[in-house]
Amino acid sequence: MNENVAPWLFDGHIHCRPFTKSAFSGVKQTIKRAKDKGLSGISILAKDAIESKRSYEDMLDMFGDLGVKLFPGSEISTTHGPVLVYGVLIDVDLTFDQNVEICSLVDFS
Repeated sequence: MNENVAPWLFDGHIHCRPFTKSAFSGVKQTIKRAKDKGLSGISILAKDAIESKRSYEDMLDMFGDLGVKLFPGSEISTTHGPVLVYGVLIDVDLTFDQNVEICSLVDFS
């Protein structure tokens, strides 16, 4: 196996309210369902909606006691489709390239 690949990370991409109005499940229901399915943690991503430290802290305050670890992430819209970034918070005051450069410094080992 390639040593640069994290075998435990996968994207179970779903949409939930209030970020996607057509979705049936809310954030709390999604977290509870993740726990019911045995997941130990999830990252809640919404296109440019939960990228700041403050909004992540708000998410922890609202949903952090449901028994599933919540970790930060961002979904960045590009002309080639969404880029999902797990475990880091995106600085909205920096360019995409600057954020990618910062993310490349993170040691995921």
